[in-house]
Amino acid sequence: SVTISCAGYQLVWGGMNEAGLCFSTMALSETVPPPPDERPHLAGAFWWQHILDTCATIEDLKAAAENVRISDTGDHYLVCDRTGACAVIECLEGRMIVRTGADLPIRALTNATYRDCLDFAARNRPGPASSYQSEHRFFRLNRGLSKFTERSPAEAVAFAYGLLADVASSNTRWSLVFDTGNRIFHLKSSLNRKLRSIDLSRIDFSCGSNGSVMLDAHAPLEGDITKAFRPYSHEEAWTH
Repeated sequence: SVTISCAGYQLVWGGMNEAGLCFSTMALSETVPPPPDERPHLAGAFWWQHILDTCATIEDLKAAAENVRISDTGDHYLVCDRTGACAVIECLEGRMIVRTGADLPIRALTNATYRDCLDFAARNRPGPASSYQSEHRFFRLNRGLSKFTERSPAEAVAFAYGLLADVASSNTRWSLVFDTGNRIFHLKSSLNRKLRSIDLSRIDFSCGSNGSVMLDAHAPLEGDITKAFRPYSHEEAWTH
């Protein structure tokens, strides 16, 4: 997988694996993870690395969640796979909820519960155009998504970045767009606004490859950065 983090190795905030499964993390204050049971457990960021390491589809993820419990998380998640299937995963009142298909009529997520955002959107009251309130951002994302039509990959990426720009704040550290069909990870960051891309089809993920590699998400690069990664260094990682 190729992941992004502001905390350290394997503490993933978002990413995509070689099968095209991708996810992103958003804080949610209402989060209450499932209580301890007989299953092995992993904290949120490690749980997601486990999912990226072992799953190819949303259905795989749902099966994995039955076997390994997520713990110690204050977030909820938007996840999609290469088939176009998407899910929202929330831990509310000590229970993991996975919304897919008809239970996910709007494929977007902000920092309020999906139910609260969906109810707000149903009332059709958009609020101030510049509001950073979670429900307002969800409303604007839904309005933007409704205007999407079939277009080239480059046009689709530009469209996605337009949606993200409309809901960004001064604290936004990065904006990620995942082309799951072509397995390309697109990145812009707060310190480098230029579009960069990582083509996962050009990466050797075999067990015999050269091990973990890394790259500063703010590095002054642009375009295809697939070959810009270098061997992982614990010391260098922590200097950033």
